[in-house]
Order: sequence, then structure tokens, then C-alpha cells
Amino acid sequence: MRRFARTFAITDETRILDVGGAPFNWSLLDVQPRVTIVNMLRTHRLEWPQIVRVNLRPGDPWVLLDLDSGDTQVVGTLTKKSAGTWTLTFSTAGWTAGTYSFFAAALDSDGVFSDPLRVAFEVL
Repeated sequence: MRRFARTFAITDETRILDVGGAPFNWSLLDVQPRVTIVNMLRTHRLEWPQIVRVNLRPGDPWVLLDLDSGDTQVVGTLTKKSAGTWTLTFSTAGWTAGTYSFFAAALDSDGVFSDPLRVAFEVL
């Protein structure tokens, strides 16, 4: 991706239409262009009881939902921007307008969880 950015002189002001791409690829750049990603994905609607666990595997950029059916759904990508700063990228396509919340907690190398953090956002 860095070679791509150098070849096409990508900057923070560059606008890109990425057909069939993934947010993770763009997180590899040192700059943050304005990227619109278009994929032909289906919308999956889940009820809370169907979600068994949110799975963040070490070294894996994908945030996964483990479902009671045994299936796994990709929610979005999680990228590390700097020490202690992470970005979750996901789509709200098909979501009903309203306020939603994400909750996160960190697990340290001693197996101790941090206090949970709540992030609220609005879908218009």
C-alpha cells in the first residue's frame, strides 16, 4: 500500500473510490485519504441473544461475532493508530436511525481487565 501511495502521490486530501476493498488496507498508509469503499455485501440482522462473544484474535484486524449457531460474522476492522489508540471501522448501512453504544475493555498481559469504556454514536 505504501508503494501505491507513493506511485499515485496519495495525500490526506486525495479522494478514492475503492470497489471491493477493505478498510484495513487503507489503515496501512501513513496518510489518511478520503476513501469510499463499495462492496456488494448482504446485510445481516442479529438479535442480542444470538451473539455469544465478540472475538478479537491477537494479530487479527477483524472484529468478529461468534454466534449461537456456530457461525462467525465479521463486524469491522480494528487498527492500531499509535500506542494506546485504536480505531474500529464498520458500516452502519441498514441500521435504523438512533443512538447506539459500543463498550470496550482492555485486557493486559497479567489477565486484568480495565474499566469498561462506553462510546455512543448516532445513526442518522
